[in-house]
Amino acid sequence: MKNRIFWYSVVAFVVSLLVTASVLMPGVLLSRTEDSILSSSSTVSTGISFSQQQNATAASKTPTPSVVSVAQMTRSVQLYEQGVQKSVLSTEFSNGSMDMKEAVDACVQQITTLLQKGALVPLAQFPQAYTVSAEQRTIMGDSGNPALQYWDIAFLSLSNQTKMDVSLDAQTGMFLSIRISVENATGIVDLMSTAEAIAQEMHMSGRLLLLDEQGIPQTASWKFNNAAVLMQLSVDENTSSISLLMEMHVSPA
Repeated sequence: MKNRIFWYSVVAFVVSLLVTASVLMPGVLLSRTEDSILSSSSTVSTGISFSQQQNATAASKTPTPSVVSVAQMTRSVQLYEQGVQKSVLSTEFSNGSMDMKEAVDACVQQITTLLQKGALVPLAQFPQAYTVSAEQRTIMGDSGNPALQYWDIAFLSLSNQTKMDVSLDAQTGMFLSIRISVENATGIVDLMSTAEAIAQEMHMSGRLLLLDEQGIPQTASWKFNNAAVLMQLSVDENTSSISLLMEMHVSPA
């Protein structure tokens, strides 16, 4: 009888251990997962994260921006150029607009391709060593309805020495502007190659109209074929920093 009571006690003790473990284990695993994510130096402030193991080739697996028609590109650039100063934070997505992750992925894919072609100022360890924040903004039309939605995406290196701001058409993923500033860096940027590479990413052919590499800042203008759209580029540099600016404009008739 005593042996039977002893074995009942042992069985009850083991069962209680199993029940306790089943309750606590999911919390332990979740805690470890959260610690792993938060300890990553590339966790994005918006909640999107780039794995530290992600390399440049991984970005090429993200969805590519859609092919932009001449009419669509002209309209988007014109709306952006005329309305960016009056844009407001988006309260809802327009039909066909990319969400935040899609926009950031499209931006990273395009920037990575440009870096591989040597068409930008150096961005060391991009995107792994960068945090990113993004917000969608809306430009309203004359009727009071949304006319254009775009994403403002900001990348900041963990060293705080490199900053990049990109405005991206929310429907097509087309670049509307790029601003890059790198401290404690010098280098040579071939603006003609930069213009060609950006145009290729947009699947839009064109030609170089102007190239001035004699003074500071260096400047270039690119005309897209069959469109009243110009891409303006400039590079400014001094002994300790370099900056690149790309802006899209609709040329006067």
